[in-house]
Amino acid sequence: MSGSAHLRAPRGSDYYPESRLSLAALYIWHMASQSPCLLPIELTGTDAPDVASLYSRCADYFLLQNGAVSTLADAHELFTDVPPEKDSRDQIVLGWKGADGLYAIAAILRDYPHDGAWYLGFMIVDPVQRGRGVGRSIYSKVEDWAAARGATEIRLAVLEANEAGERFWRSLGFSEVRRVGPDTFKMRIHRRIELNRYLNGAFAYDGTQ
Repeated sequence: MSGSAHLRAPRGSDYYPESRLSLAALYIWHMASQSPCLLPIELTGTDAPDVASLYSRCADYFLLQNGAVSTLADAHELFTDVPPEKDSRDQIVLGWKGADGLYAIAAILRDYPHDGAWYLGFMIVDPVQRGRGVGRSIYSKVEDWAAARGATEIRLAVLEANEAGERFWRSLGFSEVRRVGPDTFKMRIHRRIELNRYLNGAFAYDGTQ
């Protein structure tokens, strides 16, 4: 299973990094080895097999949402599933990889539903990483990344049935905009809670969405 991004020493009987480091450097090396690297990379459709592997480890979420386990087709769909008025090139899929592979992804769509709003359509973290603050750290990276590219608002939607997810997003300062649905997700039907968070003192959008 994908775990934290431990810094692994090259194989070899004479390689002992502790013996070559000062106590201060050793402490930094040890702390880095306990925490995932939080620098995202941009994923493309060629990464779908890695996405599918992560999805398989997050079966709890997909059973809640869809009533069925995920497939490779679901992983490919991540890169193309955008609203009809948008283009797949408007979406960026970010990934976080450690020594054991992909452990988190976030798909964000620029300027939707209006200019300046970036829609976080999907974010998921390997269960091994949950409860360690990784989700919060990753969201912070997503927000910083979007803000640096002109975002003034982040929007997302959480299933009404996903009470833990709703608590997580509200704890990060998201507020309810509206409730939408019901919509069909394979074998399940859900209503969703749309939430938003304004960035850097931005004012509320005065349009209709």
